[in-house]
Amino acid sequence: MKAILLGNAGAGKSTLARQLIGERPIARLSLDEIAWDEGPERKPLSESLALLHEFIEQHEHWVIEGCYSDLIEAALPHCSELRFLNPGTDTCIAHCRSRPWEPEKFASPEQQQAMLEYLIDWVGSYASRDDEYGLQRHRQLFERFTGPKVEYLSPASNPAPWQLYRIDDNGNEITMQHFSDYSEAERTRQDFEQRGHKQTYLIKASP
Repeated sequence: MKAILLGNAGAGKSTLARQLIGERPIARLSLDEIAWDEGPERKPLSESLALLHEFIEQHEHWVIEGCYSDLIEAALPHCSELRFLNPGTDTCIAHCRSRPWEPEKFASPEQQQAMLEYLIDWVGSYASRDDEYGLQRHRQLFERFTGPKVEYLSPASNPAPWQLYRIDDNGNEITMQHFSDYSEAERTRQDFEQRGHKQTYLIKASP
């Protein structure tokens, strides 16, 4: 698996990343970890890109999640699937309000709470922003990506959106299996075709 999860803050990227990884030895990178210096300033883009490529080179299987279009764009040529989490700003804001303390980001729960209203204002402007973090830029990345991709328009409760279908002699599509990552679905499809069956097999994202 080499999956990228893209979306607004509070869209559910971290939750989906944990669901995808489960107990498997898959590395996870939140782009927050490589985007910022201590304090309110972002790292120089060149430094963040160097850290990103180092992570990609060090791990055979990974999940990268974040809202940073400049970093996501650099990682896209290396990924096997793109998932765009776009459940709407109301859902994202609700997730932000219910989020437990994140000690990897904030020194105390009080510090996290002090930033909450600023975060909510920022999340709420997602659709109108034209910066690296806004819907317009995310939409461009998603539409330009030519590999396997899926968009979630509601909370991403389905970590296994790839379905393998068999087309029978009458042209009917019969669901065979669900998969959490596209590369696994593709390997299974090729395995069935190499067995010499006359049927056609295809992979689709769940409706």
